[in-house]
Amino acid sequence: MFHIVSSLLELNITAGQSVTLTCRAPNSNIPITVVEWSRADLKEEYVLMYRDGHLYADGQHPSFKNRVDLQDRQMKDGDVSLILKDVTINDTGTYECPFGVICVVVAAFGIIGKLKTSNSS
Repeated sequence: MFHIVSSLLELNITAGQSVTLTCRAPNSNIPITVVEWSRADLKEEYVLMYRDGHLYADGQHPSFKNRVDLQDRQMKDGDVSLILKDVTINDTGTYECPFGVICVVVAAFGIIGKLKTSNSS
């Protein structure tokens, strides 16, 4: 049986600041060993890859190098949220984490994001 939970969240962040894209595993009792954040328009390159306690730069889109990290690398309580630093207009896109999708639109005056998550248990 699956239980779907969806929610919307709007964020207003000034360009140049950092933003946290929230994502949480539906079952925090299962250990998470790999997290891949991607963006639809990047094709095969990813935003962030974290595996076996390490961030991987191979295959990461160049625009995200040294600008992204996990909020909690230990992923306590299933938290796989992404911190995106020094936000620019080029960060506009649909971001995907293993447990949800986040739509981010960056305007010249700041960033407006809409969060839509789908969790199953």
